[in-house]
Amino acid sequence: MELVAYARPVRCRLLAVGLVLGGLGPGCGRLSFEGDSAGVTPQPQITPPVPVSDPAHRATCPAVVWNGSGWLVAWRDGAATDSYFVRLDANGVPLGGVTPVSGLQQQLGGCPSVTWTGSEYVFVLARQVCVPHWVELYRFNAAGTRLGTVVPASPSTYDEFDPSIAWNGSGFHLSWTLRLTFPIPDAVRYARLDATGRPIGLDAPLSISTTYARSATVLGVPPRSIAVWGEEKAVGFATLEAGAIARQMPIPVTGSLIEPVAAAWTGAELGLAWLSDPFHLWFALADPATGTTTAPDEIVETIGQVRPRLAAYPRGFGLLHSYPMAIPSLKLALRDTSGAQVGDAIPLSETGNQPALAYGGDRFAAVYVEGDRAQLVFIKP
Repeated sequence: MELVAYARPVRCRLLAVGLVLGGLGPGCGRLSFEGDSAGVTPQPQITPPVPVSDPAHRATCPAVVWNGSGWLVAWRDGAATDSYFVRLDANGVPLGGVTPVSGLQQQLGGCPSVTWTGSEYVFVLARQVCVPHWVELYRFNAAGTRLGTVVPASPSTYDEFDPSIAWNGSGFHLSWTLRLTFPIPDAVRYARLDATGRPIGLDAPLSISTTYARSATVLGVPPRSIAVWGEEKAVGFATLEAGAIARQMPIPVTGSLIEPVAAAWTGAELGLAWLSDPFHLWFALADPATGTTTAPDEIVETIGQVRPRLAAYPRGFGLLHSYPMAIPSLKLALRDTSGAQVGDAIPLSETGNQPALAYGGDRFAAVYVEGDRAQLVFIKP
């Protein structure tokens, strides 16, 4: 039997409690697809959800990244005092236990962002002591071993949170939201970092709006990066070269108070998904050269969408979005390179939220929070 769209997920449960993730329930040691057989018309397939976070650290706002042969899933603990990660092989089998990112018990502001350089995982976290936040950078090798010491990656002169980092082939581009004293509006800034995470020169502004800007996402497109963020009535866009901003513009879009913005790059098309007040979800393709988009497609099901996530794959994009007021609440919609939706959205969870999405090998990895656990599902498009 194939597990396709509208198949009800089957749960796998951990037999052991604690930090050991090797003891999965019967048939759950490897996330496997049912119905892979020759002569059958290909249909999107999903695996049963498997919890990948441990019970000791209540999971919020997960992240997932593909390293070419396996996955890393990270999350912030519910007390917002640290972030943790677990490494998995290509089929979702854990490679070792849960690892803390910082090992400190200090307040965090925002969610972890992680990128893969080809040999290292690099995390950024917004750390808070007293009032201001600043961005810290942590490096780990492919085996999950910490490299070097923590690197202060932002100037920590004001309240800096919601960091995003991307590898550009020789170093990093880092963005964050800067919250100043009211009534001065939020702004988005960025910095260039070398291969060890050390800042190169001074940070600089990314946002264009003088009234509202926040929630930047940085995509690595070596030898450069692409940054997008939300502004009052536009998606901010910039191409970041090694030494400077090569292109910077607002892309006018439907709606106001745009936040957050999800983006993915296929190598030829830039896909954008964003929320607008009052939380309507939109999707469009953008032309980075002209700052224009295709006609935005409003994804209408119910008010209350949160945190869309977008990932590119060889045939287009996967858009993961959640509707807390609907059942099922979490769905994956496939879109081709023209931006058109392909088939019906694939239900993944009735109550899942705070999703993360990546593509690697022949599948999407969707991670979401259900209860206090980060759940992992694979989808073969």
